[in-house]
Amino acid sequence: DASISSFVARTSMKFSIPVGTYTVTANFAGYSPSSATVFLGPSGATLNLPAFTKKGTIAGTVSVPSNTNIGGMYISVNAVPLSTQASAGGSGGFASVALPQGQTSGSYLVTNLDPGNYLLRANAPGLSVQTTGPIAVPFGTNVTGINFPAFNTGSQLGGTATVLGNTTGKTLQLDVQAWAPGSLNFG
Repeated sequence: DASISSFVARTSMKFSIPVGTYTVTANFAGYSPSSATVFLGPSGATLNLPAFTKKGTIAGTVSVPSNTNIGGMYISVNAVPLSTQASAGGSGGFASVALPQGQTSGSYLVTNLDPGNYLLRANAPGLSVQTTGPIAVPFGTNVTGINFPAFNTGSQLGGTATVLGNTTGKTLQLDVQAWAPGSLNFG
């Protein structure tokens, strides 16, 4: 509608379905689902769904120690739901920060969050995980200024891998990864 500078979508619709009890759910990007249960009898029924509620965001900055970003790096930020209310709506959120070579800080924005409490975890290759929270995200709120402390230099894990058997004349490729499920850190 040009007079109000808004896009107006169809607000009512009809379905032809058998008599019974139904849960009707409508989804709209960036908003929490709207849902209600209705009994549909032989003469039909009318259902008015609850209003959509805008989802929230968390924003802030991450930073790395100087001289640790030699070739550029990606930092991941995960919002892990702590409340059953937020967990029921989804699995939290994720943001990625691309730091160009030599840059030591950048901004993140985790979007599409259901209301609830979240723990934020930031991971950067070769550095110790940073955690902050709990962060409360009310309905439709943009929570800002959640700045992580600077990452600490991580420790190194070293070792050897031994292949038993004759490897003469063979090309070998070794892929080694380390994963810490409790911190979501990997290397």
